[in-house]
Amino acid sequence: MGERQVEIAGPDAVQFLQLLTPRELTKCAVGQCKYALITAADGGILSDPIILRPDAIRFWLSTCDADLELWTKGVAVHSGIDVGICDAGVSVLQVQGPKSAALLVDMFGAAVHALKYYRLTTVGFAGTELLLSRKR
Repeated sequence: MGERQVEIAGPDAVQFLQLLTPRELTKCAVGQCKYALITAADGGILSDPIILRPDAIRFWLSTCDADLELWTKGVAVHSGIDVGICDAGVSVLQVQGPKSAALLVDMFGAAVHALKYYRLTTVGFAGTELLLSRKR
């Protein structure tokens, strides 16, 4: 299974995410990413995704080791919380290695250097809008 982005969106997205993780997310700003544990009802760890916040009412759970889409939909069923859950329908590409920063600058410009640790931004490339995040 490749890396997937499970989208949780709606006016109560933060409240819903707090049902899934012990990580405090009320202070997660738009454009910020957080490492979090997704826990089961018994406290066991289901997954450890990176949570991205592309805008005020939308989050992505970036995961590859669990079907968090089905889990989150199951939790949402009787929660009474106003959220929509779906696969974000995007592809993930990770650029790593000693030349990765130079490559990204060539592709997106020097502003890449301003992207802080665990942050994300929108960039244009070949007429397409991309979401670029930095984990390290």
